[in-house]
Amino acid sequence: VYKIHTAGDLDEIQVGQTFGTTWDEGHGLISYEYSKRDALDANDRTFTQDAPDPTDLLPQQKRHSIFLTVGQNLNDTIKVFGDAYYSRRSANFRNVSFSTSVAQTVLQETEQYGTSLGLQVTPGEDWQVELVGAFSQNNVIGEARPVTGDIRVLSDYTSSVWSLEGKVDGAVVTL
Repeated sequence: VYKIHTAGDLDEIQVGQTFGTTWDEGHGLISYEYSKRDALDANDRTFTQDAPDPTDLLPQQKRHSIFLTVGQNLNDTIKVFGDAYYSRRSANFRNVSFSTSVAQTVLQETEQYGTSLGLQVTPGEDWQVELVGAFSQNNVIGEARPVTGDIRVLSDYTSSVWSLEGKVDGAVVTL
C-alpha cells in the first residue's frame, strides 16, 4: 500500500507478507510487515497553521514487525502450540514543549517481543486441560532535544511480564 496525501509532504508505505501451511497433525504461519510514514507538518493544514512552529501533527515513523505461530498434535489427546512476535518502531517528531516553550525534536525507539508455549491435553471426550506459559518485554528509549542548543532529556524504560495460565474445561454434571 502506498499513500500520498493531498496537502503536505506526507507519504506512507506499508508492505506485508504472510505464509502459512498445514500438515497431517499441525500448522504453522509466519507474517512480516514493514511500514514507513513521513511527518505531517502543522503548517500543511489550514486548521493548524497557527500552531507554534515547528509542530508535527503526525510523527515520522518506521516499523518492522514479525509474527510466528505453530501447533502440533503429538497424538490423539496431546497438542503443543506456541507463538512469538517481534516489533521495532522508531518515531521522530517536532513540537514546542508546553513546559518550556522551546522548540524540540523528540526521538523514540520502541522494541517489543514475546513468546508463549502451551500444552493441551484432552483426557476424555468432555474434558480439556490447558497450560500456557508466556513472556513479553517492551523497551522504550526516548530523547528530547531542543532545535537550538545541546541540552537533551533522555528516557529509558523497560517492562517485562512473565505469566503462567492453567485452565480445565469440561462438564461436571449432565442433566
